[in-house]
Amino acid sequence: MVQNFNFGEPFTSKTAQDIIDSLAPDYIAGLTVLGGEPMEPENQHGLVDLFERVRRAYPHKSIWCYTGDTYEEISEGGFHHTDVTDRILACLDVLVDGPFEKDLYDITLRFRGSSNQRLIDIPKTLAQNKVVLWQDEKVYATHKME
Repeated sequence: MVQNFNFGEPFTSKTAQDIIDSLAPDYIAGLTVLGGEPMEPENQHGLVDLFERVRRAYPHKSIWCYTGDTYEEISEGGFHHTDVTDRILACLDVLVDGPFEKDLYDITLRFRGSSNQRLIDIPKTLAQNKVVLWQDEKVYATHKME
């Protein structure tokens, strides 16, 4: 993954508070973090506090994170595992991992763009110490768009 850290706006404590405040309405189901590369080690240190604050403030709202890394690359021993990675993972409900690959693009896939990407159920993965895929609602899991 390549990310230009000289582009975009700084992520400040005000930005984090604005995000947390925006999650208050009941019609907001949760937080999804993507873009740039959330699991880039430099970004993890800036995001861990946000994830923990959201989890404390809204324990019943979902937290999803998209990364171009694989779960194995951010797990202990992986090249993007840091001293805060486990704290981030403990806050997540779903991690969508793997880079988007244009030749594997599939419009019928829900919540991901290419078939190499996985939707990982992080609480189950951490509890079972192995990757457990997230199961979509039954109607979506058993039907594909033709």
